[in-house]
Amino acid sequence: MLEFFQCVVVLLFALLHPNHAANSNRPGDVEKEWWTTRCGLSNRVQEDRAPGQSYPSPSGSSPWQVAIYTVSRSGRMNDVTMDFLCVGTIIAPSVVITAASCLFNENIKKAIRPEKLKVVAAKQSLLLKHERDAQAIEVQFVKILVTYEGEVTSQADNLAILVTKRQFFFNKYVQPVCVDVNMKLSREVLRRGFRNNTIEGATYDLSKDLHEGVFKFQNLTECQRRVPEDSDIQNYLHYDKFCIDTPKGGLPQDTGMGLVVLVEGRYYLQGILSENIEQEFSVVTNISQHTTWLKKVVNQATDDLQCKNMFICANKACIVHSRKCDGYDDCGDRSDESFIECGRHPVSTGIKDRKSCQLPYLDRGGFFVKDKDRSCSGSECYLGGGEEVGAGESVRIFCGLGTAAPDSNPLGAYACLSSGDWSPELPRCTLQCEPLVKPHVMFKCEYNSAEVNCSNYMRPGTVATYECDLFYTLNNKLVRDDNHCLEEGKWLLDPPQCEPDCGVPNPLVRNVTLTVAHGVDTKDVLEFPWHVGLHMRNSSAGILEWSNHCGGSLISPHLVLTGMHALLTHSFIRGSPIRSGPIFH
Repeated sequence: MLEFFQCVVVLLFALLHPNHAANSNRPGDVEKEWWTTRCGLSNRVQEDRAPGQSYPSPSGSSPWQVAIYTVSRSGRMNDVTMDFLCVGTIIAPSVVITAASCLFNENIKKAIRPEKLKVVAAKQSLLLKHERDAQAIEVQFVKILVTYEGEVTSQADNLAILVTKRQFFFNKYVQPVCVDVNMKLSREVLRRGFRNNTIEGATYDLSKDLHEGVFKFQNLTECQRRVPEDSDIQNYLHYDKFCIDTPKGGLPQDTGMGLVVLVEGRYYLQGILSENIEQEFSVVTNISQHTTWLKKVVNQATDDLQCKNMFICANKACIVHSRKCDGYDDCGDRSDESFIECGRHPVSTGIKDRKSCQLPYLDRGGFFVKDKDRSCSGSECYLGGGEEVGAGESVRIFCGLGTAAPDSNPLGAYACLSSGDWSPELPRCTLQCEPLVKPHVMFKCEYNSAEVNCSNYMRPGTVATYECDLFYTLNNKLVRDDNHCLEEGKWLLDPPQCEPDCGVPNPLVRNVTLTVAHGVDTKDVLEFPWHVGLHMRNSSAGILEWSNHCGGSLISPHLVLTGMHALLTHSFIRGSPIRSGPIFH
């Protein structure tokens, strides 16, 4: 071996990739369902995005972002006027999080009343009155941290929750961002830094169109150091804050913007923009400091809205009160016909004519639309669980993210009969299995002997086979090489893990002379794939060029072993990229 390998140093190029396995698919379990799975998916393109820049946000790129409006009514016709207030982020089917300062009236020290607020999802432009995919929903109530006092406490605890009167209908344009309610991800991310030390958010720029920004992240300690100790700005740098660089400044309407980070193919919410208090940087409320409050409020909101003004069955289903004690088992568990509820023993179910059918509740943002109903447009046409449909009318089902119409009725068309029953069956959506996307694993999926895209949600009965990329091996050789999507929307087995081979010569290369030992010309593909060259950038005549600095060996995906004095004797640039491949002499 060469002499300079006698003394070694490890260069760490670490990137955080926590592993978040999908949890229970039990409907209604907010913490296990909405906050950690079925969330944070986006068609956003990550390539060539630079910190400090903003980029147009096409439909579906920030599907969790909402516009928050104040609503006022005036005149004899009770005309409605909507004024844009700030932005927010969807974190559950009927829950939006934003900054408390967005809703707080400093003069009276109270939040704006919920009946004066409305949120609009899939809002691409503030200039357009109507947008095809937009969903406008009124606010049921507002929750602000009890410790929030506005400017009196320099915007400490600056978080607010808006609970909508009905759930959002989730699709590829409207869906929640993931929230790390157990804080494992947030603590690790804040300790070690985000991807490329950047974080992203979406808001409306001066053109009134939705744009996405990429910001340099700074933890609280680093942020405090950049401000003089006697500066008033220090008062805003509380325990629950971190900072982002905003060299172009900000607008008041940016308040409430959700800051997200991409982890394992999903976007996780890390903070809410608190205030643009200084031209060069902005302060963000770190939600990981408030997860106990967040979980309590969201779970309470979900329970309250699930059966609002309706009878709650023992199995947690909801029916209208008129269906209770009517001789029919509408709940499915007879709890609506029990002695406790009705004061009599259940009567046998007879045949009665009903004038309407009740729509069932659908999991994960599904909804219904009246068939051939041209009297409405947009989200006004949507019907939700618990609503009544008249006899003789028909509806079409639109299943939410991660669910699909059953194979028995792939078109999702249902008719209400005069008996009060649905034909051909009770409307329903079947659970699907999570997409199969794993680093260095090649998947192939088939449903009914036809190939399907493994990157999408898949129907029960789908069979997936897989193998590792070249130079990777299954970490458990005993694991079977196929997987099955079960009826409950879960995979039979956890996705496999493929680990890089170590110390295995490149099988594609034969009879090649070792370049480091003999100094001959290098080849395009090396026999020993752990050899890398460390390059540094030089400036010559105003032109930046890369030149080989020294050699090293890969010992893990993010670790390179090289000689200590090779770095001490040259002006090595910290953070210079490592290029794998040949070593040039």
